[in-house]
Amino acid sequence: MVRFQVPFDRARTAWWTFVPALAVVAGFIACSFVGPFSPDAFGYYATRPTYRKVRSVVGRDGVAAWLTILLVLGPVLLLFVYAGVRAFHQVRAWFGPSSRNSSTANRSGRDRRRGSPSAPTRQARDEAADGDGSGPAGEG
Repeated sequence: MVRFQVPFDRARTAWWTFVPALAVVAGFIACSFVGPFSPDAFGYYATRPTYRKVRSVVGRDGVAAWLTILLVLGPVLLLFVYAGVRAFHQVRAWFGPSSRNSSTANRSGRDRRRGSPSAPTRQARDEAADGDGSGPAGEG
């Protein structure tokens, strides 16, 4: 019976261990870039017809590129600005001006200095809580 002996070389074994480990790391890095890369490639190929049309009108590549960016991103930026303004107004309505932050206006925008019925003064509230206005509640 013939016996085959496989030569054992530590350096070769180390390289054959290192190369698959390196391939796994490279694969992980490549997979982590696929997510951001896909929308970029889509955006590039989606805007090519717009760029070509703008370039045929303008005639200069740099100006056509900037105009294409403005044409594509302009509506998106306007949408973000609109959403931001709406969110600001919603948050302002939730946490609107309170008696601590605004001494002259209430939620309806009426002037408190004129003594509107919807905005009683602190003294009137305290007197109403006391009952008779003679002092703290429970005294007198």
